[in-house]
Amino acid sequence: RLYSGFSKLIMAIPFQRIIPYFVKILNTMDQYGQHKQILFKALLVSFLTQLVFAFIIHILSRGLGITLPVFHLLVVLPLIHIVTLIPSINGLGIREGTLVYLLGQTMGAEKALALALLSTAILIFWSLFVGGILYIVFLLKAREK
Repeated sequence: RLYSGFSKLIMAIPFQRIIPYFVKILNTMDQYGQHKQILFKALLVSFLTQLVFAFIIHILSRGLGITLPVFHLLVVLPLIHIVTLIPSINGLGIREGTLVYLLGQTMGAEKALALALLSTAILIFWSLFVGGILYIVFLLKAREK
């Protein structure tokens, strides 16, 4: 129903050049709708990733001598990740500034900045570590073929 409604709306637009782009978007939306299990799994992975990141921030904050409520982190961290969607170089600077802004009143700006830099360093390290392992595994599989 959604697809047919959007299709009728798009066909009413006189700009013939942009219609193919909208048709591609609608086809993509339709394909996602046909794979609800994959969408559920992606949503589950995203939720678990948010929980792990909140746990990491909680552990780092305790290391800095600050006890942040986990519920507070579960509310604030998704907001920080949404703000990092603002165009930048991989969200660097925006993530840290938002974390300092949102958590600075709770723990002080200096400790919030330390927490932001530590969490970014851990995030980058684990991304490189897991990515490096996967790269090596796929490289070895490619050589076997």
